[in-house]
Amino acid sequence: MPIDDWRRTLLATEVVFASDIVGSGIEWETATGVRDATALQLLRSLQRKLAR
Repeated sequence: MPIDDWRRTLLATEVVFASDIVGSGIEWETATGVRDATALQLLRSLQRKLAR
């Protein structure tokens, strides 16, 4: 997948993770089954990789 597509995917995931209005926000863990702390670690890891 092209890098721009990865970046758009990451941005969409960040919005869904954080926003109660357009995403899961506070219900992230309930909706996905992924703990908030784990999801944040994964997002940070992807941010670092895509920043290069």
